Amino acid sequence: MVERELDLVKEDAGVIPGKLSNLNKTCIIDQLRARLPVVMLLEVCGMSASSYQYCRGVLDRPDTYAKLAEQIKKISADSGCTYGSARIWLQLKRLGVSVSEKVVRRLMKQHRIPVFYAHRKRRYSSYERDESGPR
Repeated sequence: MVERELDLVKEDAGVIPGKLSNLNKTCIIDQLRARLPVVMLLEVCGMSASSYQYCRGVLDRPDTYAKLAEQIKKISADSGCTYGSARIWLQLKRLGVSVSEKVVRRLMKQHRIPVFYAHRKRRYSSYERDESGPR
């Protein structure tokens, strides 16, 4: 059980061992249920049977935004990963896809779609303070 928690921590730096979500606990139980009884795994995880069954149903559901996520990935790749969520949302709107900007932002975060921002160069100024001169 601890090994699987450590694997999840390695995958995602935001996961704190011992404070996993019910969905993560359900994934762990599903992987270990062939070797250990489910009742014991539920007890060790501190999860009720009804929560486990609910999470299994959630994991079995098809992703409603799978097609949209692929479109977002394609738009981001075509732009060289320079478009943020607002520009991707505008591009989707031009393509005739009606979706909230918050959904685009959430999907970009979930699928870890990177955005590279241009850094502006600092201009040279001859009036920058000289350390040897008076203040």
